[in-house]
Amino acid sequence: MISKLLSGLMIATGVVPIGVAMAAICGLGLLREAGAIPLVMGPMAVVLLPCLGLATLFNTRPMGLALILWVWPILVLIGLPAYFPGERSEALTTGLGVVASLHSPESAVAAADFGSNLATWLGPEPETVHEPATPIQTEPEDPGPPPRPPESLKNDQVALPYEGEGRTLRIPVAFENGFGESIETWMLFDTGATFTTLDLQTLKALDIEVSPSAPQVTLHTANGERTAQLVLLEQVWLGGFPVKGVTVAVCEACASPETGVTGLLGNNVSGQFTVTLDPDRQEMVLEPRKDSADRHLDVSPWVDIDAKAHLWPDGRVEVEVEASNQGSRVVEEAHIGIRCAEDHFKATLNRIYPGDLRRSRVSLPRGTQCETYQVSLDAARW
Repeated sequence: MISKLLSGLMIATGVVPIGVAMAAICGLGLLREAGAIPLVMGPMAVVLLPCLGLATLFNTRPMGLALILWVWPILVLIGLPAYFPGERSEALTTGLGVVASLHSPESAVAAADFGSNLATWLGPEPETVHEPATPIQTEPEDPGPPPRPPESLKNDQVALPYEGEGRTLRIPVAFENGFGESIETWMLFDTGATFTTLDLQTLKALDIEVSPSAPQVTLHTANGERTAQLVLLEQVWLGGFPVKGVTVAVCEACASPETGVTGLLGNNVSGQFTVTLDPDRQEMVLEPRKDSADRHLDVSPWVDIDAKAHLWPDGRVEVEVEASNQGSRVVEEAHIGIRCAEDHFKATLNRIYPGDLRRSRVSLPRGTQCETYQVSLDAARW
């Protein structure tokens, strides 16, 4: 009577060892990123079908059937390291955890812990033995020419490291406000950008506020044209060289938080240098231009110019030119071009203080045809 009860209990609970062994085989498949068919057929072929086949031999013997349902899965778990050394523990935790995750995440964690404890109870696993590889005799490769030694820099040169290539060159740049505070960040070196750009977060870190009445420009970005407000920064540092009075466009789309880039380094800064790239060392060599006095890109947004032409009865023409400074820096020199038909003339205004206005009269040669004219800021410097 006791034998029948025991055999019945073992048959009823035989699903436990079978399930654990099938989960281990499934875990091996998951660790090897096997497809759906091997994940399903593997556990059935190794665990379930042999159990069913052996069970047919004990149809009339309950105890024998119970032993098969328990013994075969345990033998599979014990023999697993012989074919997959060192993988039984991970296979058990992975397989049981994945199966239990269908119920709840808490069940998955508990099942994985059970698998780890079961692997410990089953005993240590043999370690994988790696045979030393036989060295292959090959002909020595030609090392090629020796690396080019670094070139010495001139006193007025500096080498900056860069990252990326092509149109995605990133270089370190430091920005400084008017209070001596500075911040260093990565900028995208863009030869096609007229103005240097920064995002609002970087400007906020510099305590730079964007005035609602600030000048605006149209930027041509990868996402199309967009209007951007301008701010005037005290100076920008490239290596050890400062560029004073830099106009910066506020552009969120020009920044890339994923790469740490806060904006574009435009021609109003990079144009002040002769730039040479050294791809071998990933360095950018900068040398200040000797003829870099012209800063009209930075000055022009902050200077409003106007002109009035006077035609005298004797044929003389005088043009009165005026310029007002809306920026926060003194414009040391502003060269204003006057175009009358095919003739081109120039007026120079000096020392235009912030908020101030300067005028100048230019007498044109007698007989100049200047019924219509245009004026422009051709060159300027702070």
